[in-house]
This record gives sequence, C-alpha cells and structure tokens, in this order.
Amino acid sequence: MFGMRAAEYCAGFLRARGVRRVFGIPGGESVELIEALRRLGVDYVLAHHEAAAAFMAAATAQLSGVPGVCIVTRGPGAMNLYPGIATAHLDRRAVVGISGDHAPADPPPDTHQRLPLVDLFAPITAWSGRLTAETLAITLPEAWDAALRGRPGPAYWAFPSAEATRELPTHVEPPARPPGGAAGHADPPGALLDLALERIAAARRPLLIVGMGVARDGLADGLLGLAERLACPVLVTPQVKGWFPEDHPLFAGTFGMYRDEPLYALMEEADLLVGIGLDGADFFKRWRTRRPVVSLADGGAEDSTFAPEIASDGDLEIQLARACAVPRRSDWPADRANVARLAIAEIVRPKLATAPDGDGQQMPPQVAIEELRGALPRDGILTVDVGSHKIVVVQQWRAYEPNTFLCSNGLSPMGTGLPFAIGAQLERPDTPVACVLGDGGFLMYTGELETVARLGVPIVLLLMVDDALSSIKVKQDRAGYPSVGVEFSRPDYAAVARGFGLAHARVADRASCRAALDRAIAERRATLVEALVDPAEYATTQ
Repeated sequence: MFGMRAAEYCAGFLRARGVRRVFGIPGGESVELIEALRRLGVDYVLAHHEAAAAFMAAATAQLSGVPGVCIVTRGPGAMNLYPGIATAHLDRRAVVGISGDHAPADPPPDTHQRLPLVDLFAPITAWSGRLTAETLAITLPEAWDAALRGRPGPAYWAFPSAEATRELPTHVEPPARPPGGAAGHADPPGALLDLALERIAAARRPLLIVGMGVARDGLADGLLGLAERLACPVLVTPQVKGWFPEDHPLFAGTFGMYRDEPLYALMEEADLLVGIGLDGADFFKRWRTRRPVVSLADGGAEDSTFAPEIASDGDLEIQLARACAVPRRSDWPADRANVARLAIAEIVRPKLATAPDGDGQQMPPQVAIEELRGALPRDGILTVDVGSHKIVVVQQWRAYEPNTFLCSNGLSPMGTGLPFAIGAQLERPDTPVACVLGDGGFLMYTGELETVARLGVPIVLLLMVDDALSSIKVKQDRAGYPSVGVEFSRPDYAAVARGFGLAHARVADRASCRAALDRAIAERRATLVEALVDPAEYATTQ
C-alpha cells in the first residue's frame, strides 16, 4: 500500500463513518490510535471514569444515529468500561468500545493486566474480537455493521498496541465511506405482517404500547399517524418518551414503572395490545397482563417477556406505513387516555408535605421536577439518573419531541445521568440540556464535573438532596428493618460546585427553585441546583 499503519486505518474508518468525537481515558496502548484520530479532526474527550465515557458515547449514539465510540486502556480500563457496555447492551444503543490488549504473540507468563477480554465482552456485545493488521479491512466493517444491524447494540474491539503500529498489507485500500449510507437497515417485513394487520383491523379497542425500537429517525410521524388512524390510547416505555407527543389527547402515560396501576387497568379494557418496537428490555418489572399482543418490530427484538401471538419483524417504517392503512374503527371513549393520564398524575402528586410548595427547609421532589419542566424549553433535552427520583420523573415529566428524554431502563446503573447530559450537550450544543440526579449517583461520578467545566458545556444539574439511597431505604422501612447501608453525610455541594468552576444555588421551595433554574438556562452557564427534597414522598410513588 503506502505504509499505512493499522491505527491510521482504524482512525480513517471511524472518521469515514461519521465519528466526530470519541470518549475515554487513554492508556499506553491507545496513544497511536488517539493520535491518528487527532490528525483526522476527531476529538478525544477525556472522562474521569471509563463507564462514564461509555455513557457519553451512548448519548452521542442516541442523538446522532452514529455509533458512539470510547477508547480505554487494557486491564482495569477495559473492566471499568464493562458496565458502560453492559448498559448499552440492555438499552439497545450502538456503542463501540475499544481497549488495548496483549498482543497475540505475548507469552502467557506475561500476566500484567492480562484478562480474557474478548471472551468477557462477548455475551454483552453484537461483536467481540481482536483487531489485527492482517484482518483489519475485513473485521472493522463486520464489527461496525453488527452494532447497527437490526436491533442496535454495542461492539468490543481489542486493539493491541503491537498491532496498531504494524503496517497493513499492500493490497488494502484506504478506508472509505460505505456506499448507500450507514449500515443497519432492516430487512423488509415478512408474511406475518399481513396477519398482524388483519388482527389489528379486527380489534375494536386496540392499545398501542411503544418501545425502544421506535427510537430511530423517521418513525415518529408513522407512529403518530397510526395512533390517530386507530383513535386509540398510546403508552410509551421510559426510553422512548417524546417519540409520541405527551400533550396529544391520545397519550395515556409512561408504562413500566412502580405505580402504573391505571395503565394496567387501561390494558385490561383493550381487546388487543399492539407493541410498536417493543422489547423485553423495555420493562422495569414483570409483564402482568394476559391480554393478546401483536408485535411490530425489527431486528429480532426480545419478545418472550410479553409473548405476542403474532410477531412481525422487519423494517418498522414500512410496517407503520402499512398499518396506517387499516380500517378505522374504535370503541374507545374519546377521553379514555386523559382519564388514565390524570390517574397517573394523582399517583405522583405530593401527598405528605405539610407545605406543598416547600417551606425553605425542604420541598417535595415533584415540585422541583415541575419547575424544571416549566423552565426548560419544549425542545430542551432532559437526562435522568437512576434512583427514587427517576420513578417520579418518568411518570411526571412531559416530553414532546424525539430524543429530548434520555435515561437507562435496561441495566439502570446509578451515575448515568451526568455523563448522558455531557454527551447530549456536545452533540446538540445549541439546545438547552438539563439533568435530574440523586445525591447518591452524583457522588459516584462527581469527577465528571471537571469534564463539564473543561468542555464548557452549559448543562443544568438538578440535584435531589436527601442524604440517602432512598429507593432502598423505602424497601427497608416497609420490611420493618432498620436503615443500614443507605444513609450518608452531606458534602458542601456549594464548595464542590464552585471548586470545579460551576455556578451553584441551594433551593427548598417552589419560587427559589424556579428562579434558579430560569437563571441557569437563560445564562447558559453550567449550574448545580441543590434541591433539598423530602424523601418521604418517595414512599408513595414506589
């Protein structure tokens, strides 16, 4: 060829497929690849934990449609990356994790940082393998396409430094953009689609349940068209909030959290449940209804959880277009979706607070969430971390547009919210981005505040402060057990924020909360809003 080394080829491959930034913590094995990327204009974003880098990459993938990429060192770097790749696996997001590794020729007695990385990542990836100079031109497209084919998911590339510096065989051509755009287009739907459409056309009370498979460009309009054609209520799962506008009269609620009894009651009134992009990984808890299910999905979504009678697989855009032509007839009362929506609102309404708007010492968490929704523009992006607050946010928050609500609902690890927000703001620099997170998850990844400050991303962090892992504490209280292992002391969050260069506000009532949020969003300055919340309210929502 012309002396192109494997690292340069890999960098050119990523650049040709639309990668504009990668995330990670570098190691000695990755310097050649990072330098090759830099020469092609691809930024390397330093994180402070490898899992956080993968979470940032996942948000990038969700908002851009291009797999997010993270690059870390071998051994401990790869192991710290593992929960981020596992999260992408269960959240169905295309993330490519690249780590260093021992060269194939290294003698086995060399045990320093030696782990069977390819084998460890294999169960949670669509492709897991070692990159070598001889096979790079074949394995890179294969691995990339595996992450996008059908149901999106992660891939893992072990890239030994000894291979990164080797020259490729002379017959290998430079990497180029693939013809016809990105890989990952689904196959045309098969014969089961006709059976599914017949079943839908015969239903008098169909109910749409929308899952993570719709979170792709071009599907929101078809989903809206089908709902209006059937004149039926619509439920969404947490990861696709916003793909059906939640101020639409047919929107009934977000399905799959703790307190969703009104939504199960709605399901029992239906004569057919129609899953659109539904996936077993959508569900926070076990499926409890025996109503018949028809599924329209693509990519072989896991459906044993909800056991559809008919599961039509194939290009979901085509399936939605075909479904929009079914005869329109509905026995649903015109206000049935609104009745369910109001019932959910009643469940998450504050019930224990003596001062419903807060008293200057603490306030219901629902008040802080409500004020953030009022302050954030309609197209603003919210990320939410895992914890008791997530249960409330998912039910209470109204999302109106695709890709304006990001959470993890599969693996659901604490600590995702802040890295999601960083990745989202980098991908959408002109869109206001906010994050709701608990103090427990925040303290796991506090170092990422330095990332926020260094990158100058003006995200607003609404920190729900209750000095405990409240979701677990609720369970202990209900069992009559003492609180063990769930409470911690309160740091000086003002000093923490200012030490990292962020603005800070402490709020404990509705008026001060709204003022702080309005100011942070208007000034476009990274701000930690420390909201002192009453954790007793969480016991009523889970």
